[in-house]
Amino acid sequence: MAVNPCSVPRALRLLVPAETPAEQAVCQAHDEAYAAGGTRRDRALADARFLLGLLEQGMEVDRAHRYHVAVRMFGHAPWGPYTEAPAPPTRYLAPTEAP
Repeated sequence: MAVNPCSVPRALRLLVPAETPAEQAVCQAHDEAYAAGGTRRDRALADARFLLGLLEQGMEVDRAHRYHVAVRMFGHAPWGPYTEAPAPPTRYLAPTEAP
């Protein structure tokens, strides 16, 4: 069985041409980020790097965008466990003085 690093469903593979080895490397790096998991922000960054990487490797813009939309829409389940983001610092608000 052929390896499918970009996780294109078999039924769609008839319509979606194979990725170049460089594009497959981008998919592999994205899969590794997903395996690591992290915060929602980490996932968004992983997906943004995925899009940028595909474009840098010469994938046509509309096709790269479709891959990006697919991981944003359907990538929640494969993402490793979400971790809690650190709480933002709170600003101390002094109580208002009574008139």
